[in-house]
Amino acid sequence: MQQQMIAFVNNKAGDHPIYFAGDFNCSLANESNEVTEEFPDNCQLWLDDGFVDPAGEQLSCTFCYDENLILLERDTSTGSGGDGNTLLDHVFIKNVENSNQIVAERVFDDPIEILALDPVQELSLEDSPLTTHPSDHFGVKLVIPL
Repeated sequence: MQQQMIAFVNNKAGDHPIYFAGDFNCSLANESNEVTEEFPDNCQLWLDDGFVDPAGEQLSCTFCYDENLILLERDTSTGSGGDGNTLLDHVFIKNVENSNQIVAERVFDDPIEILALDPVQELSLEDSPLTTHPSDHFGVKLVIPL
């Protein structure tokens, strides 16, 4: 699938700048940011094709185990179940001058309060307000100098 996306954007853009963003479900290990790998070969395909990944180079996790609103169950016998901090969200960039000057920021990582206004909802009135993160992933923002 990654190869098909790479071929698609290269075909569409040619030599024009490419900013291809989303949840790629892959993460390259980055010890300096405490990011663990997940399907690293998929992310590496983009880099091998000449794309850069400022978010992957600069940010900590965007899918963070300790701050995830999805309850991840661990299988202690196999070690599976997701206890690592991965950076699954990327903006792969190609054909952009001065891409080394792009600054990546993690956004939407502040918890929010959810209020129960209707007693028929899943969140009971006595549990309200519930403080949680707005998504199971944090966002990525790039500051791109012009």
